[in-house]
Amino acid sequence: MEGVRSVDVDYVSKTATIKVDAGCSNKALLKALDDVGFEGKIK
Repeated sequence: MEGVRSVDVDYVSKTATIKVDAGCSNKALLKALDDVGFEGKIK
């Protein structure tokens, strides 16, 4: 997805940390995750 800088996956805790550019839409990021079957939340 445009605007994503990096993704760090922790398989043990079953989480991922996604770093994005300032212009990246939280709503679009959450929709993209949902579209591929993952739940996301913004910290």
